[in-house]
Amino acid sequence: MNENRRTSLILALAFIGLMPLLSVAQKPSTNVYRGIIVRNVEIEGRVLLPSEDRRDPERPAAHCRVRVLDQDEENILLEVITDEDGKYALPAFPPADYRLHIGYLRLNLRVEKRGPKESTDPRVLVVVVPKAMAYPRKPKEEPAEPKR
Repeated sequence: MNENRRTSLILALAFIGLMPLLSVAQKPSTNVYRGIIVRNVEIEGRVLLPSEDRRDPERPAAHCRVRVLDQDEENILLEVITDEDGKYALPAFPPADYRLHIGYLRLNLRVEKRGPKESTDPRVLVVVVPKAMAYPRKPKEEPAEPKR
């Protein structure tokens, strides 16, 4: 399988796997956590934008803001900007519930304690977001006042 097809397949599966996570509201009658669950290890992530060209299904979201906030979204714990390839890195956070903001996309992030025999290798998180959710909206310019 060529590299582009394999990458596309992995990204498609990652995106399909994240689709239920886009609805971050938790139903009170269930014990199902809606969000991303990771062990307390580093995260190596990548943010991609869908492409309109079928030959290249996604492209990097360069300079996209990625934030980790406390569960109440009152304090920004970490903020990073993706590089030209849409890549970013997050350090290991203590076990707790957090909010992960990728551009305008809001996700629940649960960090659980890593077991003594579990790998300390970084986890990979690839997210494909629409361009409108990846970057801040440009404010509308006020029309210039006519000269008198």
